Amino acid sequence: MIRTIVFVFLFVSSADFVMSQSKLSIGISVNSGASYRFLSTPYNDEVLESRIEDSDFRELPQVNFKAGLFTSFSVKGPLELWTEIRYINFRYKNDNRRRVTSGVPPFLVHEIRAHNFIEVPVLLSYQMNQGNSKFMVSGGVGFAQHIYSTNTELITNSDLSTRTETRISKPSNIFGYRSFNANAIIRFGWSVPVTQKLNLGVIPEVSFGILSLSKTRIKTRLWSAGLGIYLSTGFSRLLKD
Repeated sequence: MIRTIVFVFLFVSSADFVMSQSKLSIGISVNSGASYRFLSTPYNDEVLESRIEDSDFRELPQVNFKAGLFTSFSVKGPLELWTEIRYINFRYKNDNRRRVTSGVPPFLVHEIRAHNFIEVPVLLSYQMNQGNSKFMVSGGVGFAQHIYSTNTELITNSDLSTRTETRISKPSNIFGYRSFNANAIIRFGWSVPVTQKLNLGVIPEVSFGILSLSKTRIKTRLWSAGLGIYLSTGFSRLLKD
């Protein structure tokens, strides 16, 4: 919670600073795509490597979602600084067949895990004007506070009957998980004016965990790739209105 407050303070402080800049934009963003987790170990351990191979065989990417508020302002020439505060989630699916020895027939479990964060990305963007539109390439770091995780099991019994079970956990209740993370972020895309006041950005994004989410001998890094929609307006235009 303290880190979340600090993140909000950093975002507000950044926004307060850029209010004095002449080329300031503010807006909202939504992003959706696919996410997954990448497992690795620095240890030469056949048991750990076998567990990683088993997980890689059974796990699949899932649709993820990000949404938030952002500001951007001109730094020098074609360079812009972006800062955001947003909710993000990373989801992946685990297909697992379980055999129960208590007389219950085998059944199939589709397990969907989701890790949810409040993230403050800080990115440097290079802008290239092409007529009325702009092409941009951005890179930076997102500082993320892990707020909670969910584990949803979609259970299919051998008689084809189904049921769903969901558990919600805080990072402090998940053994070996850290509450703070950092993600490398790369973006590229286009921005075009849709009205005299509004700009529309279509910006693909790729992110990958710099830090491991887990502190165990098997390291967990979360990645995602998706398409972002950014709707923004110049702050000076709002003041004039």
